This record gives sequence, C-alpha cells and structure tokens, in this order.
Amino acid sequence: CRVVWAAPGGAVVSGRAAVGVAVAASLSMARSIADPIVDLADTATQVSRGALNRTATVERQDEIGALAQAFNSMTAQLHDLISSLENRVEQRTRALQGANKALEQRALQLQTSAQVGREITSILDIDVLLPRVVEMIREAFGYYHVQVFLLDRDAQQLVLRAGSHSRDMEHQRIDLDHPSVNAKAAQSGEAVVANDVLDDPAFLPDSQLPETRSELVIPLRLGNQVIGTLDVHSRRVGAFTEEDVVAIQSLGDQIVVAIENAHLYDQSRELAVLEERTRLARDLHDSVTQSLYSLVLLTEGWRRLLSAGSGAQTEDYLGRIGEIAQQALREMRLMIHELRPPVLEQEGFVGAVRKRLDAVEKRVGIEARVVMDDLVELPASLEEGLYWIAQEALNNALKHAGATRETVRICVEGETLVLEITDDGQGFDLESANNRGGMGLTSMGERARQMGGCLDIGSARGRGTTVKVSVPLSLAAV
Repeated sequence: CRVVWAAPGGAVVSGRAAVGVAVAASLSMARSIADPIVDLADTATQVSRGALNRTATVERQDEIGALAQAFNSMTAQLHDLISSLENRVEQRTRALQGANKALEQRALQLQTSAQVGREITSILDIDVLLPRVVEMIREAFGYYHVQVFLLDRDAQQLVLRAGSHSRDMEHQRIDLDHPSVNAKAAQSGEAVVANDVLDDPAFLPDSQLPETRSELVIPLRLGNQVIGTLDVHSRRVGAFTEEDVVAIQSLGDQIVVAIENAHLYDQSRELAVLEERTRLARDLHDSVTQSLYSLVLLTEGWRRLLSAGSGAQTEDYLGRIGEIAQQALREMRLMIHELRPPVLEQEGFVGAVRKRLDAVEKRVGIEARVVMDDLVELPASLEEGLYWIAQEALNNALKHAGATRETVRICVEGETLVLEITDDGQGFDLESANNRGGMGLTSMGERARQMGGCLDIGSARGRGTTVKVSVPLSLAAV
C-alpha cells in the first residue's frame, strides 16, 4: 500500500531556495579558505624570486591567519638577514679595497726606495744626485712638490739644494730660528707632519707653491747630526699617514748615505789631486830639475875649458849636454801628457793608450804598439785603473829601462781579463826594487787589488820586463 503526501506549491519552492542558500554558503566558505591560501602561495612564489618586500594578506584570526603572520615574520627576518649580509659584504669589500690600495701604495714605496737606492749608488755629484732623487720621489708618489735643504751650520740656515719644480722657490734659505716645518724638523731631529697647513702655525707658505695643503718634512741625519731636510708637499688635506712617514724616512736615510758617499768621493779626489801634485813635484825634482842642473854644471865646465884654451874635451861635453837635454825633453813630454786628463770617456782604454804612445814613446824613437786580442767592453772604473797601471809601467820603462820596443796587450785567458805591458829594456832586480819600494810598484799593486785583481811582474837584468794585471771577468763585467 503506497501513501503520497501532498504539500502546497509554496513549500516546494522554499525547499529549493534553502538548498541554494546552503550551496552558496558552502562556496563562500570554501572561497574564504582557498583565497588566503592562494594569496599566501603567490606571495611565497614572489619572495622566492627575490621580492623580499612582498607580504601575505592577514584578514583572519584562525590558523590561516596565523600561517600568514608566521610567513610574513619569516620573510621580514630573511629580508633583514640578507640586507645585513649585503652590508657586511659591502663593508668587507671596501675594507679589502682599502687594504689592496694600501698594499699597492706600500709596494710602490718599496719599489721607489729600491730604485732610488740603485740610482744614487752610481751618482757621486751632489748637484746631479739631489735633483734626480726629488724628481723620482715626486713622480713615483704623485706628490705636488719635493725639495731638499742642506744645513749651513755657520749661518744656521737651511739652504735649498734641489726641488722638483723648475721655478725658483721663494725660500732659498730658511733660518733655523724662523717658524717653519723644516726648521722644526731640523731642530728636533724628528719627522714633522702638517696634514692641514692652513691650521698649522709652523707652516711657511711659498708663493710658488699655492696648492700645498699638506706637508711632511723628514730630517736628514748622519748619525746623531742633522745635515738637512727632505720636504714633501701634497695637494690633499690629510695626505700623510704613518706609513708615508716611514717610507719617506727610509728614502731620506738613503739620500744621507748618497750625500756622504759624494762627500767622501770629493775628498778622495782632492787627496788624489794633492798626491798627484806631490808626485809631479817629486818627479820634476828627481828628473828634469836634476837634468837642468847637470846641464848648468856641464856648460860651466865647458866655458872654463874654453877660457883656458883647452878644446880637447869640447866634443865630449857637447855630446853629454845633448844626451841630458834629450832625456829632459822626454821627461817633460811625459809630464805634460800626464797633466792632461786622460780621454778615456771619448777614446776608451785602447784609444787612450795609443794616444799616450803617440805623444811620448814614438816621439823619442821607441817602437810601441797596442794589441787587443779580444773585444771586451770594460766599465769606466776598470778602464781607469788599467790605464793608470799601464801609464806607470810605461813611465818606468821610459825612465829606467832604455827600451827600444814596447807592447801593451789586452786579452782574455779563460775566465780572466789580462793586461800585459812588455819592453825589451835592461830589466831590473825585482827583489831589490820591492825592498826599495820604488818605480811605482806599490801603487800598481794597490790599483790591481782595488779592481779585485792581482799584479805579477817579471823582470831580470838584460832581459826586459813584463807587467801583468789579471782581473776576473765577473768583475770586469760589473
């Protein structure tokens, strides 16, 4: 049996509406759950691509809202962490760049110091040395101006000796009692830094250096004694650091050594000139003066014989007078040649020796020649030493040997450079000559040792003489 219940039509409609409302409510609820999740997922995707400023929308207080807040907190921490890391990387990069720049500057300072050291060892003239040094320092470090003052103790002034600007400086002399950075450094014996000259009362402005903003002055000290100052200018305020002071002080120390070497060289030259004058005076007395005195005696004797009416010995007197006059002429030519500076720079060793032989030996009838078996380029100092040894040997042969042939030979034997001077004269007893210390043997030996070589002399009466100088090629090539 089947029972059918019938309801009014309005009730059916209300049921359908209720179903629709329920469906709509379900969809709205699903969307309210899904949309925040989709937004959170989209935000996470953007963050993963680097958009760290993106945040998830928080509209709910339930679990989804808590998840969005947690995600935003995590993103903020990640942003702060990355920003902090970037800042640290940037700071570290700047620090490394600064360190690299400092290392490059230090390397440049060391390189310049080494270069200055190499340069100044070969310059023995202060007027050439100091301008070269200040220009090298200015170019290497890019300073505005570099200059060197030397101390005049009698006047109590610093005297400008070299500057990197070609123009004349306003302050050529600085009184030690006048306020200035140079005077302060010279009096204290310590480096003085004025990193802002406009605020430093000791700064002495120079109209020729209008761009100076910083100044560093290093005292040049020889032992405990200040002999001058090295003055460095920069266009930048705060240009000089402790490292710069150390580097410039090192250069200043090298300059002091070079100045002292130049002074010692000048003194040695003065002593050499004095010794040469003394030797020439002695030689004049021992040779030409004695010869002229003999001429006077012979002439007087000849005059008395003629007055007495005896002419038997006239021929002998005239012959003896002629011999003495010829010997005096030889010795005078020799001394005149020695008084002229050797032309080693223009002619070299071989050319200078040939000129000597042409000017002296060949004019008195000696057959003389120069033989060079090997082509060897000699440094100037070695050429000079060999030349004076050759001169001394030739002088001895001319004065004492009575030679008719002489040979100057230069060659290479193994690893040794050899200079040989031989003559066919009467020779001498080497032992007795050494005991007397004559004939310039001592000076020749000293010159050979100064060159790092050795001297060997072979001679015997009636067999001529050979003077041999041997110098290692390793020294000859220096």
